[in-house]
Amino acid sequence: MFHPIWPTGVYLTYVERFQIVPQPTSYGSTSRGTCPDPVTGQYVVKRSTRANGSRLGDIIPLLQARIPAPLVPRYGVQADPKLTSKNSLEYSTEFYLNRFFDKELYYFMSCNNL
Repeated sequence: MFHPIWPTGVYLTYVERFQIVPQPTSYGSTSRGTCPDPVTGQYVVKRSTRANGSRLGDIIPLLQARIPAPLVPRYGVQADPKLTSKNSLEYSTEFYLNRFFDKELYYFMSCNNL
């Protein structure tokens, strides 16, 4: 979060964009769709990037931010041993959107059919 030095009265924040990774529509299914992982019940997301591979992000007014998105790295079969609690969000490629983080997020996602 930051505040411009000119008098605007608006606080701004930098946000990165993520996209939902299509998952099997049910356990063992070959069809894929924009739905939660059938095992965990959580959406799998990855960073949105530009054509050159740089991350896609925006600066938005803080009033437009709805709720923080708690991300949990998706490790796969085995976690990379060089990942730590300090760098795992930087170096992981896929994440679970943890809808069970708190009741407000769970309610928001349930009411919006997410």
